[in-house]
Amino acid sequence: PHRGTTPVLGPGRWERTQQRAAERASDTSSLRRVLYGGAPIGRDSLTRCIDVLGDVLVQLYGRFDAAWPVTILDPADHRAMRDGKEEFWGSCGKIAPFIEVMIVDTELNPVAIGTPGEIVIRGEGMTPAAAVADGWCHTNDLVVEGPPTYLRIVGRTDDMINTGAHHVY
Repeated sequence: PHRGTTPVLGPGRWERTQQRAAERASDTSSLRRVLYGGAPIGRDSLTRCIDVLGDVLVQLYGRFDAAWPVTILDPADHRAMRDGKEEFWGSCGKIAPFIEVMIVDTELNPVAIGTPGEIVIRGEGMTPAAAVADGWCHTNDLVVEGPPTYLRIVGRTDDMINTGAHHVY
Protein backbone atom coordinates (compact mmCIF):
# COMPACT_ATOMS: atom_id res chain seq x y z
CA PRO A 1 0.00 0.00 0.00
CA HIS A 2 1.11 3.53 -0.77
CA ARG A 3 1.02 6.01 2.08
CA GLY A 4 1.29 9.73 1.50
CA THR A 5 4.08 11.69 3.14
CA THR A 6 3.58 15.27 1.90
CA PRO A 7 0.06 16.23 0.86
CA VAL A 8 -0.77 19.71 -0.41
CA LEU A 9 -4.10 20.61 1.16
CA GLY A 10 -6.34 23.62 1.38
CA PRO A 11 -7.22 24.78 4.90
CA GLY A 12 -10.50 22.86 5.02
CA ARG A 13 -8.89 19.59 3.94
CA TRP A 14 -6.05 19.57 6.45
CA GLU A 15 -8.53 20.54 9.18
CA ARG A 16 -10.53 17.43 8.25
CA THR A 17 -7.33 15.33 8.10
CA GLN A 18 -6.35 16.27 11.64
CA GLN A 19 -9.94 15.67 12.87
CA ARG A 20 -9.95 12.17 11.41
CA ALA A 21 -6.51 11.51 12.90
CA ALA A 22 -7.70 12.70 16.32
CA GLU A 23 -10.67 10.33 16.04
CA ARG A 24 -8.19 7.58 15.09
CA ALA A 25 -10.19 7.14 11.87
CA SER A 26 -7.10 7.70 9.70
CA ASP A 27 -3.49 6.59 10.01
CA THR A 28 -1.35 9.70 9.53
CA SER A 29 1.92 8.23 10.80
CA SER A 30 3.51 8.48 7.33
CA LEU A 31 3.08 12.29 7.17
CA ARG A 32 6.34 14.21 7.04
CA ARG A 33 4.90 17.57 5.94
CA VAL A 34 1.42 18.98 5.34
CA LEU A 35 1.70 21.82 2.84
CA TYR A 36 -1.09 24.39 2.74
CA GLY A 37 -1.89 27.85 1.44
CA GLY A 38 -4.77 30.05 0.47
CA ALA A 39 -5.52 31.27 4.00
CA PRO A 40 -3.72 31.68 7.33
CA ILE A 41 -4.20 29.09 10.05
CA GLY A 42 -6.36 29.84 13.09
CA ARG A 43 -5.09 29.44 16.65
CA ASP A 44 -7.35 26.52 17.55
CA SER A 45 -6.58 24.69 14.29
CA LEU A 46 -2.84 25.20 14.72
CA THR A 47 -2.88 23.82 18.26
CA ARG A 48 -4.99 20.81 17.26
CA CYS A 49 -2.84 20.09 14.20
CA ILE A 50 0.42 20.14 16.14
CA ASP A 51 -1.08 18.09 18.99
CA VAL A 52 -2.47 15.47 16.61
CA LEU A 53 -0.10 15.47 13.62
CA GLY A 54 3.13 16.83 15.13
CA ASP A 55 5.43 19.44 13.61
CA VAL A 56 4.44 18.89 9.97
CA LEU A 57 2.70 22.13 8.89
CA VAL A 58 4.25 24.25 6.12
CA GLN A 59 2.39 27.26 4.72
CA LEU A 60 3.34 28.35 1.19
CA TYR A 61 2.38 31.63 -0.47
CA GLY A 62 2.81 32.60 -4.10
CA ARG A 63 1.62 32.21 -7.65
CA PHE A 64 2.15 28.98 -9.54
CA ASP A 65 3.02 30.92 -12.71
CA ALA A 66 5.48 33.22 -10.97
CA ALA A 67 8.49 31.79 -9.13
CA TRP A 68 6.58 29.74 -6.56
CA PRO A 69 6.74 29.69 -3.55
CA VAL A 70 7.34 33.30 -2.57
CA THR A 71 7.19 32.76 1.19
CA ILE A 72 7.41 29.77 3.52
CA LEU A 73 6.13 29.42 7.09
CA ASP A 74 7.96 26.28 8.24
CA PRO A 75 7.25 23.79 11.07
CA ALA A 76 9.49 25.70 13.52
CA ASP A 77 7.53 28.90 12.79
CA HIS A 78 4.25 27.08 13.45
CA ARG A 79 5.61 25.71 16.73
CA ALA A 80 6.78 29.22 17.74
CA MET A 81 3.28 30.55 16.98
CA ARG A 82 1.70 27.82 19.09
CA ASP A 83 4.12 28.60 21.90
CA GLY A 84 3.16 32.29 21.95
CA LYS A 85 5.29 34.10 19.35
CA GLU A 86 2.59 36.64 18.50
CA GLU A 87 4.42 38.44 15.68
CA PHE A 88 4.10 35.38 13.39
CA TRP A 89 0.28 35.24 13.58
CA GLY A 90 -1.23 36.21 10.25
CA SER A 91 2.13 35.93 8.52
CA CYS A 92 2.37 34.14 5.20
CA GLY A 93 5.99 33.30 5.96
CA LYS A 94 9.59 34.21 5.34
CA ILE A 95 10.74 35.15 1.85
CA ALA A 96 11.96 32.03 0.08
CA PRO A 97 15.55 31.75 -1.14
CA PHE A 98 16.28 32.19 -4.85
CA ILE A 99 13.49 34.70 -5.38
CA GLU A 100 13.60 38.47 -5.59
CA VAL A 101 10.90 40.39 -3.76
CA MET A 102 10.11 44.09 -3.62
CA ILE A 103 7.33 45.75 -1.68
CA VAL A 104 6.34 48.84 -3.66
CA ASP A 105 3.93 51.76 -3.78
CA THR A 106 1.70 52.56 -6.77
CA GLU A 107 4.66 54.21 -8.53
CA LEU A 108 6.78 51.04 -8.06
CA ASN A 109 9.04 52.70 -5.46
CA PRO A 110 10.13 50.48 -2.55
CA VAL A 111 8.28 51.22 0.71
CA ALA A 112 9.73 51.32 4.22
CA ILE A 113 9.56 48.23 6.44
CA GLY A 114 6.20 48.23 8.22
CA THR A 115 4.50 50.21 5.43
CA PRO A 116 1.88 48.41 3.31
CA GLY A 117 2.76 47.95 -0.35
CA GLU A 118 2.22 45.57 -3.24
CA ILE A 119 4.52 42.59 -3.39
CA VAL A 120 6.21 42.19 -6.78
CA ILE A 121 8.39 39.18 -7.49
CA ARG A 122 10.81 37.72 -9.99
CA GLY A 123 12.94 34.63 -10.16
CA GLU A 124 13.71 31.38 -11.93
CA GLY A 125 10.72 29.45 -13.16
CA MET A 126 8.66 32.57 -13.90
CA THR A 127 6.20 32.08 -16.75
CA PRO A 128 7.15 34.76 -19.31
CA ALA A 129 3.52 35.90 -19.61
CA ALA A 130 3.41 36.64 -15.84
CA ALA A 131 6.36 39.03 -15.94
CA VAL A 132 6.05 42.69 -16.84
CA ALA A 133 8.68 45.47 -16.63
CA ASP A 134 12.18 44.12 -16.02
CA GLY A 135 10.86 40.62 -15.36
CA TRP A 136 8.84 41.63 -12.29
CA CYS A 137 5.44 40.06 -11.67
CA HIS A 138 2.66 41.92 -9.89
CA THR A 139 0.80 39.81 -7.34
CA ASN A 140 -1.88 42.40 -6.53
CA ASP A 141 -1.38 41.43 -2.88
CA LEU A 142 -0.73 44.19 -0.36
CA VAL A 143 1.74 43.13 2.30
CA VAL A 144 3.61 44.49 5.30
CA GLU A 145 7.06 43.23 6.20
CA GLY A 146 7.11 42.25 9.87
CA PRO A 147 9.85 40.35 11.65
CA PRO A 148 12.89 40.40 9.32
CA THR A 149 11.78 39.12 5.89
CA TYR A 150 8.43 37.77 7.15
CA LEU A 151 5.41 39.09 5.26
CA ARG A 152 1.80 39.63 6.29
CA ILE A 153 -0.91 40.00 3.63
CA VAL A 154 -3.11 42.98 4.49
CA GLY A 155 -5.23 43.45 1.35
CA ARG A 156 -5.43 43.56 -2.42
CA THR A 157 -4.86 46.16 -5.13
CA ASP A 158 -7.80 44.80 -7.12
CA ASP A 159 -11.31 43.61 -6.29
CA MET A 160 -10.51 39.90 -6.07
CA ILE A 161 -11.63 38.21 -2.85
CA ASN A 162 -9.99 35.01 -1.61
CA THR A 163 -12.59 32.86 0.12
CA GLY A 164 -10.44 30.04 1.42
CA ALA A 165 -8.42 29.41 -1.76
CA HIS A 166 -11.27 30.26 -4.16
CA HIS A 167 -10.88 33.53 -6.09
CA VAL A 168 -14.02 35.61 -6.57
CA TYR A 169 -13.99 38.82 -8.62
